[in-house]
Amino acid sequence: MTALENPSLSSADFQFPFPPYPEQLSFMRTLYDGLENGKVLIMESPTGTGKSMSLICGALKWLKDFKEKNAIQSHITPVNDHSEPSTEPDWVLEHTKLQAQQNQQNKKEKQHARAVRLMEIRKAEREQQSSHLNKRRRNLPVATDDSDEDGYLVDDYHSSEESGCSSTNAVRALKADHEDLEDTMGPRLFYCSRTHSQISQFVNEIKKTSYTDCKVVSLGSRKTLCINKSVQRLGSLAKINDKCLDLMKAPSSGTAKCDYLNHDPIAQEGFTDHLHAVIRDIEEIVQLGEKRHFCPYFGTRGALNSSDVVTLPYSMLMQGTTREAIGIELRDSVVIIDEAHNLIGTYTLYFWAFAVSKASLSVDTITSNHSITLDQEQACIPGSPPLERATVQLQNYLAKFKRRLKGKNVSYISQLLILIKALQKPLDKAKLCGGSSIMTTNEFVHELDIDHINVFKIQRYLRESRLPQKLQGFAEKVERTKRADITGHDEDFIPKHSSPMHAIEAFLMSLTNAELEGRIVLSQTSEPRAHFTLKYLLLNPANAFRTVVEEARAVILAGGTMEPVQDLLDELFPYLPSDRIQRFSCGHIIPTSSLLTTVLNKGPTNTTFEFTFEKRTDVTQITELGRAIANLCNVTPAGIVCFFPSYDYVDLIYRRWGEQGILQHISSRKMLFKEPRESTEVEQVLGDYSRCVDEYGANRGKLTGAILFAVVGGKMSEGINFSDGLARLVIMIGLPFPNMKSPELQEKLKYINSLAVSRGSNGSTAATSYYENLCMKAVNQSIEPSGIATITRLLF
Repeated sequence: MTALENPSLSSADFQFPFPPYPEQLSFMRTLYDGLENGKVLIMESPTGTGKSMSLICGALKWLKDFKEKNAIQSHITPVNDHSEPSTEPDWVLEHTKLQAQQNQQNKKEKQHARAVRLMEIRKAEREQQSSHLNKRRRNLPVATDDSDEDGYLVDDYHSSEESGCSSTNAVRALKADHEDLEDTMGPRLFYCSRTHSQISQFVNEIKKTSYTDCKVVSLGSRKTLCINKSVQRLGSLAKINDKCLDLMKAPSSGTAKCDYLNHDPIAQEGFTDHLHAVIRDIEEIVQLGEKRHFCPYFGTRGALNSSDVVTLPYSMLMQGTTREAIGIELRDSVVIIDEAHNLIGTYTLYFWAFAVSKASLSVDTITSNHSITLDQEQACIPGSPPLERATVQLQNYLAKFKRRLKGKNVSYISQLLILIKALQKPLDKAKLCGGSSIMTTNEFVHELDIDHINVFKIQRYLRESRLPQKLQGFAEKVERTKRADITGHDEDFIPKHSSPMHAIEAFLMSLTNAELEGRIVLSQTSEPRAHFTLKYLLLNPANAFRTVVEEARAVILAGGTMEPVQDLLDELFPYLPSDRIQRFSCGHIIPTSSLLTTVLNKGPTNTTFEFTFEKRTDVTQITELGRAIANLCNVTPAGIVCFFPSYDYVDLIYRRWGEQGILQHISSRKMLFKEPRESTEVEQVLGDYSRCVDEYGANRGKLTGAILFAVVGGKMSEGINFSDGLARLVIMIGLPFPNMKSPELQEKLKYINSLAVSRGSNGSTAATSYYENLCMKAVNQSIEPSGIATITRLLF
């Protein structure tokens, strides 16, 4: 039965915080029905139509109903319900029944006791929001020098110990003694989006609902959650991770232990209770950690399995190894992926190349998380590429322990040295001869002459012997005099706790994928220094995402604009039967009479606009564009958002218009703002733009608002609600077609072509359609209606 056939669910059932529009009610019904029947839902609802609130109310209503049904079912199901007769004596069966009943009763009592604790904490927090808990200082451990090197020796497939303490071990330690808090039997909601700010917005929307008793936890990086001031001030994520691992390994590392890392189960239980008693976003979780003197980074992971809703960034969900390390279990749970138009790219690398910097263009999620890169200056380490570091570390390790290692260990380490030397050859050759190339994995393996080495056995050896961890521990010990200066520049920083073997292992395993799945790209990059890279480019994201789809009960892909949906279906779900996929799309809640979309192909002096890559720098055309926008500023109230194809083009326009006096003309009517290249400056610019629109938007005088120059695929093209007067007019300058000369894009188009042919379709048409869709997805995302307002959209 579909949601449309079951209209019994009303807005009151969903506990929507205000009377919903028909589109919102339909959204929630469809979502509820899809979760109940284990569907893959593709849900499209434009920005400003209450998508987040509809997701929250629809999903939490289903979760609440599901748990209630499970509770009733467990209550009425006999404990000793055996379908087959037992051969055990009656007294054994009776004892087993009583024991099970006692366990069930104990579980109920613990759950009730915890519910009471949470209610008391909620009440106390409401009454004493400004109260602070006393912080207890701990005695710092005495630093010792561990000179025993036996811990670095690998056992022959039996190594269970790891040098030092990993973050995974810390999470396990925090969970170990309070598993009674975990409700692992029921499903939970995993919500992921691209940025922490989008996640925080989602969490704050939950606070507006009546579902305030649901237990929510937000996962983040150490940079986001660390409360140790001496670590925070290091700035970069790599330095923070490295310093945290240093403090975790104390006192053997010669440093004092972090005062916030506490393995006491009572402390973890207290943190979890306070975390779940009140819905908190990332910033509030940090404040809670400071109040309770408990590490939020590990505390949130310790609270994971007793949570109803888990919010996290894309990267934590997409990688299977990351999910395993954190302890994320998707079985029977619901995965909600917001801003899902980015999903394919997050699993295919950034092959969009219209002059937007790599750091600012975050389309394509699956591909980038599953594409592996090895270069001559990995992580910007001058003179210390990962291949060279791994070679030196392995040689030193073998020289030190060769007489004590068993024969198979020596054999596998020797094979690793052969593989690393082979991987270095194409980089050395390219450095001498120049040029770039793309080849299949089979071509690459044969060219390196490594097809006689079983990479699967190498991977098994690395994981079961834990060689990368032991090798890194050994390297830390022998290279103490060469340790990185954490106060130096980020580009010169060498992480002590990050083994180069991990990147090499990942790259080697990518060579075992099917030949059609990806390509090996040898190319030169100039950022931050000129050097060559070896990159495995994932072409087929379906298999990478398949584990998520098969493990989860249901998967929801939501976004303001999901078109073209067919690309999503073809690339991510070719293996799913059509009845497993359900689509929902609603129009904007603003009336069509309040929306005008038009194309301007000529300017005020009748000059034709042609913004192709070759002609967009034409001085006459740039001048004509400036006159057109200046005229639009004269007649448009409040805010105007103007999208350009790249940061460089914005700079060029700005410079030319300044020389021609056009900027002064525009500034006489609108305050002018530019999208910054640095992410840290975005919030400030947006705030200033918003305040200016609010202050001058209703003016009938000379200054009537503001204009914002933004970039397609940049930081302001998605996830920002330009509501009401902030975007009375949205302008798109040209169409942002990707760079057809990009080798990665050319390989992707060849793959689309061959895939279409194998399915009996026209390959050339499919490739052309894919290329055009890349452009239109960027356009849709930029000019999508933003809020309840009268909007005009112009395409030049």
